[in-house]
Amino acid sequence: MTTELVLAIAITVVGGVVSGLAGFGFPLVCVPPLLLIYDPPTVVTASILLSIVTGVVVLVGALAQVQWRMIAGLLPWATLGLIIGVTLLKSVPDALVALVASLAVMLFTLAMMTGWNLPGADSPVATAAAGGLSGILNALTGIAGPPVAMLFDARHLGVDAFRTSIVGYFMFIDTVALAILLQQDVIGGPELRTVVLLIPSAIAGTVVGRRVAARVSRERFRQVTMTLLLATGAVGTIKAAIDLL
Repeated sequence: MTTELVLAIAITVVGGVVSGLAGFGFPLVCVPPLLLIYDPPTVVTASILLSIVTGVVVLVGALAQVQWRMIAGLLPWATLGLIIGVTLLKSVPDALVALVASLAVMLFTLAMMTGWNLPGADSPVATAAAGGLSGILNALTGIAGPPVAMLFDARHLGVDAFRTSIVGYFMFIDTVALAILLQQDVIGGPELRTVVLLIPSAIAGTVVGRRVAARVSRERFRQVTMTLLLATGAVGTIKAAIDLL
């Protein structure tokens, strides 16, 4: 087992725990550090495929709480964003992809920490913007969550509805993204073989996160998660900026 794989397994365990606790956050935690190990197509594949796997674990027994109507409104815009994101992934430098991913994590974290709310959250424009940007980020960086998480938060979804709905959204959009990436030959056998090795650690982390969710206070979990996301985003941003320069 290589050092790279050991590090990747550790990263996906932590991402799985966060996903099990919050219902989302796997890509936010995993993508910046994984981009220090693997190239963007491999990391995007890992983020998308492992998000699907961990999402299944989270949704078991919780489908009735998913806001399917809200998800349906996002999907057309997210699909359009995916097409744009795939085009960008095929043409922009790896370091720029890493910079965008890390900045997305940092900006989302800062917005959540300061309590900033998305204006006009109930409008069709907000739905289109959140879905489209989510799709672009998903295909380009493997991080679909921030725009949709901010939309759901601004619409004041309850904890359970937020948690299950965002996972339900990921299940749809990640499946479409994976199909597009495979069809466009952006990813293939080498990336998929690497990601398959990370599936057990992602599942294990998610199961642990689900089991301890009831024992961890929301405020404590929020503090730890925000600190972790800021740290991973900052490290990724600095590294990507150095590479670009």
